[in-house]
Amino acid sequence: MPSDDEPAAGLHLYVGMIPQATLGFVHEFGDHTADLTSSDRPHPRQVRHQQEGAVEQLTGLALRSPIHAAENIGQAVEDLALLGLVGGIRAGDPPRKRGQLKLRHGRVAGETGYVPSDRHKARPSLSGPPALDAGLPRGAIGGDSGPMSPSLPLARHRPCASLSPPMAPRPAPTTPRRPSLAAALLLGLLTGACSRASDPTWISLSRGFHPTPAVEVAGHWAAGPADRILPAEDPADAWIERTLTPEDWRAGDEPGVFEAARPRDGAFRHRSDGQTRLVFGEEVLTRRHAEGPPQPGEYTVDADRIRVAPVDGGAPGPSRFAVRITSGRERNGKWHMRGNGSLGAAIPVWSGSSETITTAIPEGSQLLFVTNWSAGTEDGASPPRFRVLLDDEPIFDAEDDSLQGFRRIDLPPGGADAARLTFEVSGPPGLGLFLDPELAPVEHGSYRGRPWGEQRPDLILFLADTFRADNLAVYGGEQGLTPNLDRFASESVRFLAARSTSSWTLPSIASILTGLHPGQHGATDKDLALPDSIETLAESLAASGYRTGAITDGGFFSQGFGLDQGFSWFRETSFPGWNVRTTLADAAAFLDRDDGRPVFLLVHTYRVHAPYRVGPQEDHSTWNELMKRGYRALAERGNTRHAREATLLSLADPMRELYHEGVRDLDAAFGDFRSDLERRGLFDRAHILFTSDHGEAFGEHGDMEHGKDLWDVKVRVPLLLHGPGIEPADITSSVSLLDITATLAPLAGVADPGHGGTSLLAADGDRASYSWLLESTRKELALALGTRKVFCLPTAEALSRGEVERAFRLDEDPGEENDLVGEPWASELLRSEAEHGVDYLTPRAEAHSLGAAARERADLRQIGYGGE
Repeated sequence: MPSDDEPAAGLHLYVGMIPQATLGFVHEFGDHTADLTSSDRPHPRQVRHQQEGAVEQLTGLALRSPIHAAENIGQAVEDLALLGLVGGIRAGDPPRKRGQLKLRHGRVAGETGYVPSDRHKARPSLSGPPALDAGLPRGAIGGDSGPMSPSLPLARHRPCASLSPPMAPRPAPTTPRRPSLAAALLLGLLTGACSRASDPTWISLSRGFHPTPAVEVAGHWAAGPADRILPAEDPADAWIERTLTPEDWRAGDEPGVFEAARPRDGAFRHRSDGQTRLVFGEEVLTRRHAEGPPQPGEYTVDADRIRVAPVDGGAPGPSRFAVRITSGRERNGKWHMRGNGSLGAAIPVWSGSSETITTAIPEGSQLLFVTNWSAGTEDGASPPRFRVLLDDEPIFDAEDDSLQGFRRIDLPPGGADAARLTFEVSGPPGLGLFLDPELAPVEHGSYRGRPWGEQRPDLILFLADTFRADNLAVYGGEQGLTPNLDRFASESVRFLAARSTSSWTLPSIASILTGLHPGQHGATDKDLALPDSIETLAESLAASGYRTGAITDGGFFSQGFGLDQGFSWFRETSFPGWNVRTTLADAAAFLDRDDGRPVFLLVHTYRVHAPYRVGPQEDHSTWNELMKRGYRALAERGNTRHAREATLLSLADPMRELYHEGVRDLDAAFGDFRSDLERRGLFDRAHILFTSDHGEAFGEHGDMEHGKDLWDVKVRVPLLLHGPGIEPADITSSVSLLDITATLAPLAGVADPGHGGTSLLAADGDRASYSWLLESTRKELALALGTRKVFCLPTAEALSRGEVERAFRLDEDPGEENDLVGEPWASELLRSEAEHGVDYLTPRAEAHSLGAAARERADLRQIGYGGE
C-alpha cells in the first residue's frame, strides 16, 4: 500500500488552478488526451474550492482501495466518455498543467472518436446523467441518484452549473451496459464537491447485484437418488433433472400417447413451474403449447402430469425430465426478477439461503422494498419468513406470503461508509423476492412538495386499451356516456385527429413506449417481441433518476413481449383476473411507495376489451350468453369463415351495448383515479395523458373487433394532455401515438430517445400520420394527412410508385365509404411521403422472435388472440 502522502502507482494528482477558470481532469491515452472539462466559467474562487475538494477526495480514494487505482479510474473516464460527460478527445502531447489528473487507460480512434476497451460495449442513447452504482461513500454519488443526481436537473438545482457538461453525440445502438463503479465514483467527485449536505441520495441495491449461482443454491436442496442439478448457460439458472424409468410411464387415453406423474418432490419441491425439457436417449422432444394431445415427437406438461407421443409409437424407454430454475437477469445494470405477476429490480433469495450486499448508507436514510413470494410445490404450507440484517443485527423479521408487502425501515441516522445488508428467506420451499430495494431519504416530503425544493414533474400515462375515440363527447360521442372523462377533456389539450400506429395492441404500445414506427421497433406480429437494444421512454427516464412503474393487464403488454424495459416496477394481471379497480389499486400502491424521486407511472387496462363485462364486478355472463347464441347460429350455418363473419355481424348491436357498459364503468373508475391523484396533490402538479392503443369495430365496413385492417374506427384514438401551464385547447392537426415519447421526455428534462415523433406541444401544422399492419398474414399501410387518407401495401415500391389501393376525403366522408382511389391527389400524397415511409419500414434492431409457442399462449387465446 502506498504511504499516506504518496498516491497509488500510475495516478498523478496536482492541486492548483486551471487556466480559463475551469475545473478539468485529463485522461492520457498514450500520446492522446481527453479533457473532462466544463464549458461554463464560474468565479475562480469557486473553481479552486471545487477543484481542491474533488482532487482531495480522488486522492483519498486512490489510497484506500485497489479498486480505485488508475486503471479503474481510467475506465471511469472511458464510461463518462460514453455517457456524454467528456469534453472531447484530441491528439498531441498530454498537457502538464497543475490541477489536472493524468490517467493511463484506453485508446482513441481518429481525432474525435472514442473506442472503449474491448471488455465493454456502450449503452445506446443515454439521454442524461447515468444511473449510478450503489455502495459509494458519502460525498460521492450513490445508487441511481445522489448528490448532483440524475433525479434533479443539474443546472436547475445546483450552484455548480459548470459541472453539467454538454451532451456528446448519441452513439449508435449496441448492447446495453451500465456504467462502472469507477465511473460513478469519478462523476461523484466531479459533482460532490459542490453539493449541499441537504442534497437527497438514493441507492438502488439491485444495481450491480448478482445472486449466488443457481447451481450452488440448488446443490443444498434435498434431492432424490434419480435427481441431478445441472448448470445452464447463465449462472443465474440451473436445471433440476430426474431420470424416469419405463415403469414410470403408462398408456394414456389417446393411442400412441403415454403419461407419467410430474415430479413434485425432492429438489422439484422448490419450483412448481418454469421452462421444461424432456429427453429420450439423446433426442430432445418438442414441447407442445397448443391445445390437444401431443403429436409424435412432442410432449405436454401440466401441473400434475407429463404426456408424450414417442416418434416410433412404442412405449418410452429411460428418459430425463428437467425443470429450469432461474434467479432472474441483469437489465440496464440492475438485477430483475419476476414473481406472481410482479417484475422489477429485485434481490432474489431462495428459501433457506441469503444474499449479502455491502453498501454505503447515506445519513438520514431508510430501506424500502416489497416482499413477494413464489411458492414451490407445497403451496398452502406455512408462510415464509423474510429477514434483513444490518451488520449481522436484525432490522426486519416477518412472516409474509403476500404479493405486495411494502416495507419502510429507518436506518441509523448517521449513516455508514460501508455496511453489510443481508437478506434472508426461510420456511417452505420457494423463492422470496425483495423487490425494488432502495435506500432513500427518510425526509422526502410528499408529491405536493419536497424539502429540497422544485423537482421535475411527475408523469402519468393512462392507457385504456380498445377505447374508441367517439366514446367521448368531444370526439362526437354520446353525451353523458363518460362524464368523468368529458370533464377531464374539458381541462386538457384535446388532439382531435390523433391516430394509432396500428389497429392492435402489441405494435401500438411498442410505438408509444419507443417513439418508433412498428417497422422500426420490430414488435409487429404475435411471435415478435420488442428487442432489448431498442431504448424506451421508461429507460431514458429511469436513467435520469425517475422512479418508473407500469401496472398492466398483461396479454401483449407484458414482460414476455419485452414491454417491461425500463420499468423498475412492472405488474401485470392476465385474464381472468382483470378488474380495473384492482389495476388502479395496484397503481395506488405504487404511488404509496413514494421515496422522493419524480414518478413515471403507466396504467394500462383492458376494461373495455373483449370479453365485454358489465358493472364494477365486471360480470361477463351476458357476454357468455351472446357467445352461446353465436355458436348455435354457427352450427346451423356451418363453420366456414364467411359463416363466422356473418354470425359476429349479427351480434354487433348487443355487443356494442355491452361494450358501452364497460366504457361507463371505466369512466367511473377513472373518476376515482382522479380523486386519488387530487388527494395526493398530483392532479394539478403532474402531467397526465389519457389515450388508447386502438379502437374497435361494431359492423362498420362489415367488420368486428380490431386488427385485420386500418379503418378509422380502429386507428382513431382519444388523446388528452393535462398539466401545469398547459391551457385547454382543441388541436385539429394530425398527430400520432408515437409523439408521446417526444412529448413526455422533454417535459421530464431529458432528451427524447431520438427515435421519431414530434412533441404534441409543438403540433402546429398538418403532417402525415402512419398506421401499419406488418403481420405475416396481413400487411397494410394507412397514411392520413389533413382530411385525406390513402391505403397501400407497406413496401418501398408501392410508396415510390404511388400505388394506392383505397383513398378517402375524411371531411366529406368520415365513415370512409366513398373510395376515391382514382383521384390524382391520392397517388401524389403517397409519392410525396415515400422517403419517410421507407425510413419507417427500416428496422432499428434485429427482430426478437419468440417462436411459435407465443401464438399459443393461453392468456392470449382467452381474449381472442392466438393461432392463425
